[in-house]
Amino acid sequence: MVSSDFEYLFGLSSAANSVIFASSSNPCLGFRSTNNLVTENYAAKNLQDGIRLVSSAGNILSLNKLVASRKDVYDDGDTNLWYSSESHKGNFYSEYQNCTDTDSNGICDRAYLIPGGSGSDSHPLAISFLAELPAAIQKK
Repeated sequence: MVSSDFEYLFGLSSAANSVIFASSSNPCLGFRSTNNLVTENYAAKNLQDGIRLVSSAGNILSLNKLVASRKDVYDDGDTNLWYSSESHKGNFYSEYQNCTDTDSNGICDRAYLIPGGSGSDSHPLAISFLAELPAAIQKK
């Protein structure tokens, strides 16, 4: 679900539980986007980034499943929040190879550093959340 429109948005619609799958060139792109809520989306097998934020601030992104794109995410800023401060759940990143979940709570034990700036997801989702993906997206 996207709670308000990005200035430029490619790939995502405003419908809940959107799927961005095997796009030839267009990631979900936020350019100069502010104060948006992006949650419960799938971005898979895109030739570009799953979600890319450029010159954007104050956005909250959580419970998104980012799978097998060129890069799962990119954010050149440091004020976007990559997890929900209410649920303490972030996003699933297929490229996060160092995720360990020693307490089996579904959250990786260490933060995921978001490429592009100084942002991070303090509560990235562990591999157990991948089971909730549609079968077509799980296959690489």
